Amino acid sequence: MSRIRADRLTNKEGTGAPLFPNGIRVVGLTSLSNVVAGVTTFTSDVSIGGTLTYEDVTNIDSVGMVTARSGIDINAGGLDITAGGANIVGVVTAGSGKVNIDSNGNITAVNTAAGGQSVTLNVGASNASGVNDGIIKIVNGGTGNGVLQWDYEGNANRAQIYVYRSDQELRFTTAGGERLRIGAAGQLGIAGANYGTAGQVLSSQGASAAPQWATPAGGAWTVLSHDNFATTNGTTSESRGWTSDYVQVKAVWSYLTCGNTTGQTMNCQFYMDTSLGTQGTLITSNNYYYTGFPMDYYGNSNNNWYNGYNVSWFLQNGASNARWCGEIIFPIPTGVGASGAMKSGAYGRTNTMDRDDRCSCIMYDSAQHNKIIVGAKISNMSGNNWTEGTTTWYGLKKS
Repeated sequence: MSRIRADRLTNKEGTGAPLFPNGIRVVGLTSLSNVVAGVTTFTSDVSIGGTLTYEDVTNIDSVGMVTARSGIDINAGGLDITAGGANIVGVVTAGSGKVNIDSNGNITAVNTAAGGQSVTLNVGASNASGVNDGIIKIVNGGTGNGVLQWDYEGNANRAQIYVYRSDQELRFTTAGGERLRIGAAGQLGIAGANYGTAGQVLSSQGASAAPQWATPAGGAWTVLSHDNFATTNGTTSESRGWTSDYVQVKAVWSYLTCGNTTGQTMNCQFYMDTSLGTQGTLITSNNYYYTGFPMDYYGNSNNNWYNGYNVSWFLQNGASNARWCGEIIFPIPTGVGASGAMKSGAYGRTNTMDRDDRCSCIMYDSAQHNKIIVGAKISNMSGNNWTEGTTTWYGLKKS
């Protein structure tokens, strides 16, 4: 075996490194300060204490950090990160500029291709079982708002839906101005905190202006309550707590019947108090004075005027298959009168399969002459349930 002992090897001219056209095999430890080669093959591990600079590498398996100063081009296969996630400080561009994440965390997803291209954000899970919520959460803080904003091409802020700072209310804007607000209690505001007043309604201002809160015009009937006995069988229908907002209250019943049940007798009783707006007390004394004139469908001999008094106002009697229709009007007074001797009452019209009645009733009990009617109840005195028909109570607004 031959051995060469030398401090340095050069080419024969002494101007550079020697050439090894047939290769060189080093068995022991080799320390190289500068290596320039075309293709170098290492069959075992290579340990580099300094920096490895390279222009083209087929595969990299690095335990530590890899720094690519001029970028990384992935031409095939994609980027697969199986653990640890990706911590990217600079700008991220994906899909030829379709998704961008800048250094402030702003995400932009824009499809600039011609021909009506769209961008869709899908959030959630598609599993058919279990709880699979799709949630988009907007978190704001300090003096910032939680905002969804719509822009059109180069025109910013065409419309917004946002929550103002810490307020628990939702605001809607168009063309830079607030149009609608939903308050924390569910109240509706028009063009800001304009919630109107009790009893007001939204009034259209036409196709070119926003609606406004307005007080309903007088003379309009308002539904106070409604009973459908085909849906819920029952023997009574009532309305109470009438106020000075109304000049009249009217009860209208249509085709009430108990089917084949006999013993149908319809009556009315009053709730009374010294002032409007209260629930009143149901009057059951024997002081309902009523009168009427029937018009019988089968002959004039039955058209006899009648009157009487009882613990209620008798309205109609009917056969086992009768269907009752009619209405009662209750005038609303402004007070009980200076003398305190006012007999409150009502009037109406009833209709059955046999006859048509005009009728009226007053409260003759002197103990009630300082009170007014604040409600009424219509009942089937036989106690049998109405199984068909409806009863509706209306209030006639004065302003």
